[in-house]
Amino acid sequence: MLEPRLSETRPDRHAKKSDDLVKRNFTVDAIDKLWVSDLTYIGTKEGWLYLVSIKNVSSRRILGYKMGDTMDTQLFIRALNQE
Repeated sequence: MLEPRLSETRPDRHAKKSDDLVKRNFTVDAIDKLWVSDLTYIGTKEGWLYLVSIKNVSSRRILGYKMGDTMDTQLFIRALNQE
């Protein structure tokens, strides 16, 4: 059995914080105005499987998803491009 992960993020206390462009308002009035993404990891007998999904907030449609054995920026790009 795999041990649950606590966190993959190691914040840099000195880094500049990004602006909150959405301002925590996830309501939109038109399609393709706001997309969100999510990353989750799933424990399997062979190790961790990472799942990235990208969703259109207005239509609630999944625009892309990708699974991989590493969690990195390329997994998000591949999900966006559906490679």
